[in-house]
Amino acid sequence: MWFENVETVKVRPFSHQSYRGYIDNHTAPNIGNLPIEELTTMELQKFYRKLLSNGRVERKKMQTVPAEQLQPFLGEARNTGVYEMYYIELSTGLRRGKLPGLKWSIRSSASSGK
Repeated sequence: MWFENVETVKVRPFSHQSYRGYIDNHTAPNIGNLPIEELTTMELQKFYRKLLSNGRVERKKMQTVPAEQLQPFLGEARNTGVYEMYYIELSTGLRRGKLPGLKWSIRSSASSGK
């Protein structure tokens, strides 16, 4: 399959997983069984119209950490050296896949001349 052989090496694993979901949930059920020689611009327009008219796939309910579990969780995170990462995730809503890409800069008051 084209996606597995070509696109897999071009994108990051999390992006690959997202794209795979789009193909499995939207593209394959709508035009996946259509022979390539029958795939016309009209068939693609019908597909786009269906996607637009149906709107977004049903939203999943957001899961949050219960307030009574938050302090023990952050306490354990502090003990294991990952407090900052989880604190930023929980306080900003940053996507999980973006956290590892953050660049940290540690500045001490002695080295900055303050």
